[in-house]
Amino acid sequence: MKQHVLRQTDIDAAVKGFTKKRSLSDGAGLMLLVNSPTSQSWVYRYKVGGVEKRLGLGAYPGVTLTQARKLAQIERGRRADGVDPAAAKVQRKRTGVI
Repeated sequence: MKQHVLRQTDIDAAVKGFTKKRSLSDGAGLMLLVNSPTSQSWVYRYKVGGVEKRLGLGAYPGVTLTQARKLAQIERGRRADGVDPAAAKVQRKRTGVI
């Protein structure tokens, strides 16, 4: 499984030279969605029962590449334990534990 293929220079180029929406993959399900020059967000992609799901990890640059990698690793651990990260996030919000 390829991991950590995204570099900060790739992100800077995509944001600075924005011409259309695109996604940049770091491997192992971590992606940066570049929606506009002022709107970028980290997403962790995974599958549950063959259905692709996405979990938002935060907005870039508020969440850095290093932080996004750590968050994605935590969510991969949850998946390995058989937990749906999106469902777990909803449950944490409902109980007030974020």
